[in-house]
Amino acid sequence: MNKGLAYFLVAILLVGLAIYLPAVFNGGNSTDPDFYLENSKTYLVREYDYDRSHEQLKKAIAAIRKIEKGLDQESKFILETSIKDLEKVSTEIEERHLIKGDLNGAYAKALDAMTYAEIKVSEHLLEEDHSRAAIIALKYGMLHLRNAAKFSKGDKKGFEKHIYEELDSLIENENMDHDEMKRRLDHMLEELDYLVEEKDTLP
Repeated sequence: MNKGLAYFLVAILLVGLAIYLPAVFNGGNSTDPDFYLENSKTYLVREYDYDRSHEQLKKAIAAIRKIEKGLDQESKFILETSIKDLEKVSTEIEERHLIKGDLNGAYAKALDAMTYAEIKVSEHLLEEDHSRAAIIALKYGMLHLRNAAKFSKGDKKGFEKHIYEELDSLIENENMDHDEMKRRLDHMLEELDYLVEEKDTLP
């Protein structure tokens, strides 16, 4: 294969991903919230810089809102649920009376919600028979979970690890029957819904 043709095929693939991964390419990047949330905590915990921490948190909220524009209603609801907690922490930082547990809990919840959105995108892609793009969305979901674990502890952290391992198993078996994959993804959505909405019982 000559170099020109190879570049052309790569370009076609990138265009296809831009069309089929709205959670990743909807005027922003799926990992922007992860980046800003981690920055926000770093500025606060290591540098005691409330202003820069607050600025990074506001950017994270804006990034999530940009991403959710192209998503289904269930994903939007889950993301908005997490944004409410982020806005509470934003007020606490701005007024200089932050409760540390609020920050860690809200930041983990936001990234769990991002994972939920990525899985929903993946299911849509599977329905359209775009298996490769669906797997990429799941890999982004794993990234969000890995970053969420930086803010979580105890049972919640263990539960996030469990979902992470389930996603990893699906990706390793990417040729699995689509109906079986969707069944397993649906269960993970129930588990993430439990985490984000803080329900009393496990799914």
